[in-house]
Amino acid sequence: MPPRQRLRDAAALRKRRTQIEEDGSAVIGHIYKHGFREGTPEEQALVTARRGAQQLYPQGEILSEEILQTPEHTAAGEYLVVINLGTRDPAGAAPAAS
Repeated sequence: MPPRQRLRDAAALRKRRTQIEEDGSAVIGHIYKHGFREGTPEEQALVTARRGAQQLYPQGEILSEEILQTPEHTAAGEYLVVINLGTRDPAGAAPAAS
């Protein structure tokens, strides 16, 4: 299972992406985001997001999963699942688009 973190802001999300590429000798090839209503169980949301991510980027390995819930997400009654996909072989992947 890839590492998972609960993040509170976009800056932490960007820092996490940099950490994945530096610490794991990985290259993120695609970033998949999926929003869920606050009452959705996290495990159900993660399964749905994994499925969607792998359909859009089947050649990528799931490098990490993050739950992003900023104060704005909380006020709107939602949270975001962010899945970073790519490869642990930097020679075989293109950098992710921002």
